[in-house]
Amino acid sequence: MGGVSAIALPVKSEVAIGNGDYSARSLRELGRAIAADRPCPVFLFGRSRPSAVVALDAFSDEANAPQLGGALGVGAGLSAVGADGVVREGTLLALRIEDELSLVDASATAVEPIVPFAPITEVRRGYIERVGSERALDWLRASGGSAPEGSLLLAMLAVGPERRPLVRGIAGVEPSRGAIHVGDDVEEGETIAIGISTGRVPPEAIEGAQRRALRRLSGAAPRAALLVDPVGRGPRAALAQCGFEERFGSIPWVGIRAAAQIVSGAERPRLAQHTATLSLLCSAS
Repeated sequence: MGGVSAIALPVKSEVAIGNGDYSARSLRELGRAIAADRPCPVFLFGRSRPSAVVALDAFSDEANAPQLGGALGVGAGLSAVGADGVVREGTLLALRIEDELSLVDASATAVEPIVPFAPITEVRRGYIERVGSERALDWLRASGGSAPEGSLLLAMLAVGPERRPLVRGIAGVEPSRGAIHVGDDVEEGETIAIGISTGRVPPEAIEGAQRRALRRLSGAAPRAALLVDPVGRGPRAALAQCGFEERFGSIPWVGIRAAAQIVSGAERPRLAQHTATLSLLCSAS
């Protein structure tokens, strides 16, 4: 069964379509195609599931996008209709938002840590080599020992001043170095835990995400919203349905399903998984 997600934005916007992958070369090219003279928030969508390497920094730099949202691995066709009426399709789509709007986001996840967060003390060539005083692979094995049998082990990074939980799959291991890979953007000094999915984002996490988004508005007026969720707008995708209108008013919003979600805010863009992300476009009130 097919379906279409659509939203009519009450703002001026521009779209660029690309046919590349998630490499720095492809994303720089798309970034240049969507760039404006002044900084604007941008949404990035990709059709295929992302690998361990996604050049988000390269895209946001070229796109002049200090705030980046969106989703990768939407699994569906990406297309745009130009002013000439021609429909263009591709593997990548960038949407630039104008009218001097800004973007705030908040997220909630169904993944809970099963061990305390520990500092990443050594990273080399994208691989985490040491967590605390242990080899990263030894730490991963010890951490997984407390998980129920058959559980999928997931990495949880605590990033930024708010220590936002960023969930990632374990993308690879290097036994000879005792190293693990959860993304090329991981840095020494960040903290990491191992978690497992509870299967459903609890209501208190959903409400907490909306409260964080409301605080980040800092008095700005929400104009539109995008919900990116691993399970779409079904019964479990309740992030934008639990008191949404009471907090943000009756604004246009759309929900889509994706394998990975882009989170940004005032920090550099990062890729998350197993996470519901609410992005709010807002204007100064």
